Amino acid sequence: FLLFLPAGMGIIYTLSKGAGFAQSLRAGLSLFFPALWMSILMYFVVVGGFVMLFVPAVLMSIWFSLSAFTLVIEGKRGLNTLLQSREYVRGYWGSIFVRFLALFILLMLTYWASSLFGQTAGMMIYLVVAVFIGPLASVYLYKIYQNLAALKPALAASEPASGRGFLITSGIIGLIAPIVFFVLLFSLLLSVVPFSSPNPFHRGS
Repeated sequence: FLLFLPAGMGIIYTLSKGAGFAQSLRAGLSLFFPALWMSILMYFVVVGGFVMLFVPAVLMSIWFSLSAFTLVIEGKRGLNTLLQSREYVRGYWGSIFVRFLALFILLMLTYWASSLFGQTAGMMIYLVVAVFIGPLASVYLYKIYQNLAALKPALAASEPASGRGFLITSGIIGLIAPIVFFVLLFSLLLSVVPFSSPNPFHRGS
């Protein structure tokens, strides 16, 4: 993941700026920490959505699908990348969901077709195909971003004005929920399997 993160940012930089490999690589590396922070925030916010219900998590996943583009192209940082992405998606959620569903079906069909060649050969074929599908998926998402940016030209120069409190709340829930889950799980294990130390001086009669 840590290797793919700057690579993904570099691809977006190439698509948006038409830059060469070396320049895009430098841009991707320079955006590593902002992209990592964005990914951490997105993870906890979406996990918070899963804790609340499955539907909010799916809703948020589509909301934040363009966050990397707002980071690289518009220079947004932190929660603003997520909020800006949500503003682009607002009003077009259903259309974007259908497009993501089509991409997901394509990936699943590719995996299914490669599995027909056996486990080892199929995995090798899938990995080779995935090398080409990854950049194509980035282009696909970039076109979605371009279309939405053209429909909402004033957004790029503005800062998101609402929704920050909701995302912070969801992120806190996403941070706390796994901790609470593992504490409860550990407590349950302790109650089901109590620890006992055998008495070395006890002899059976």
